[in-house]
Amino acid sequence: MVRALDSDHFAHVYGMQNYALGGKYQSARAAALSMRGELPFYAPIKLDSYTVGESRRLLNNQAIMMMKVCYHSPEPDFPELADEITQELRREWVKHIWESRDVGNEVIRAFLDGDGLGLGIVEIKSEDGLMVARRHRRTNVLVDPYATDASRARYAAIVYDMPTEEAVAMFGSKVARAQVNLADSGESLSMPIVRIVKYVDRGIAKSEPTCTYFLSGLGGDVLHSEATGYDFLPLSFYIHWHPYDLKHPVGRIDMQIGTQEMRAGLWRHWKKQLERGAGFDIINTTGLTEESLRAYMMGETQAAMFYNGDQTTNVGNMVNRIPAAGIDASSFHLHQLLDIEQNTESGSSDADRANISQKQKTLGEIELTQSGADTQTAWSQRQYARFLMDIVEKMVKMGRKEERAPFRLQLRGTSIQFNDPKEPKSAFEPFLEEESRVVVSEDNTTYKSQADKRKEAISYWSAMMQDPYSNPLEVRRKIYEAMGERNPDAFINPELVQTGGVIPQPLG
Repeated sequence: MVRALDSDHFAHVYGMQNYALGGKYQSARAAALSMRGELPFYAPIKLDSYTVGESRRLLNNQAIMMMKVCYHSPEPDFPELADEITQELRREWVKHIWESRDVGNEVIRAFLDGDGLGLGIVEIKSEDGLMVARRHRRTNVLVDPYATDASRARYAAIVYDMPTEEAVAMFGSKVARAQVNLADSGESLSMPIVRIVKYVDRGIAKSEPTCTYFLSGLGGDVLHSEATGYDFLPLSFYIHWHPYDLKHPVGRIDMQIGTQEMRAGLWRHWKKQLERGAGFDIINTTGLTEESLRAYMMGETQAAMFYNGDQTTNVGNMVNRIPAAGIDASSFHLHQLLDIEQNTESGSSDADRANISQKQKTLGEIELTQSGADTQTAWSQRQYARFLMDIVEKMVKMGRKEERAPFRLQLRGTSIQFNDPKEPKSAFEPFLEEESRVVVSEDNTTYKSQADKRKEAISYWSAMMQDPYSNPLEVRRKIYEAMGERNPDAFINPELVQTGGVIPQPLG
């Protein structure tokens, strides 16, 4: 694991994060490289003051991609489960985890890490008997350096900076001796913590999968070690793009820094020129006396300029003051070219930013501009869906042993209590036992208006009405549900449905 501590890469990641938030890349990277110790403390990044004339495109592009890709909680399918109730309960369980245990926010933060920096990491674990996922900073996770891809890592180490009382509660009072103060490690806040390193593997050679806790560092005292029983790491990785033989994957921030630096340089130039640019005067020389005109033409300094006595025009109108020099139009043209270049690099277009007013464009041009950005968005959707599938799959496998605390789920309008200690039959474990692959649709988490979603559902179920083998009652119920009705059965008359809408007449 010591070989996995790539100080140069971590310093690069720290510099990219700082740059995206308006700071200086080189100074942040140099500060990170100057940090000493086996596992350096990377101080939380602070926002620089937001001033006029500073481009924030990198941060805006991150926000746009997050809103486009991570809009909804996942609704996974388990196609190999034969029982429909089990499928629905698992789906509701995942939705409950995402929305009630703060997992959704953690996964989105990991997505932003991966999308911007190349690699995002979440840990799947149990907290008080409930399955959760927690995002970790890139600089706090050491991954198997021999793995060609993080998802193939055989082992990893997670660095926890714990409050002293929490560490003592977990491992006893002896860990309090290792307490350090962040103020002594370069952090401005005075905050006592204990550093714990959690090492996990999925079995090296013939050994069993192991989880081990170390104190202070990888060479510190072993606090606890146990076999996990899982043949996989309790970590999921969002990998944006891993080109060629690079040791680490690449994110969008890396690809935009060059263009962003040029944009920022232009903005600073314009701001300086508008604020402190040298002004100039336009002087009407008509009517100047011969001596004043000669001195003016020769560039001599004059305390006063004199006009002929017959000049009737107000002297104040003879001089026009221009407050600042005009900015070269070519710099604006360069800025527009940089906009186009950064649209390609970031995957966010002017249409995404609601900025299509630079010049008039036809509808076809707008659609063509958007299509290029949608290509990169589609790739992010695919990678995010794979990320979610890996998280859910590991949650199901670990949940068979770890999901023990009471919770409630909604199933078809009914609230059901699970893992009730007074009712053994309420255990949720049986609904996680059966094996099944996990499927998350790529467009399941993207934004769609409620009206569009209803139109799609109504169109789908209306087409099912033409199938002579379908159940017309169930199809009509689905149509009313798609329309937003909470009680669709109130609108269904079984007799009319079974007779095709014709009221049966008595015989005779």
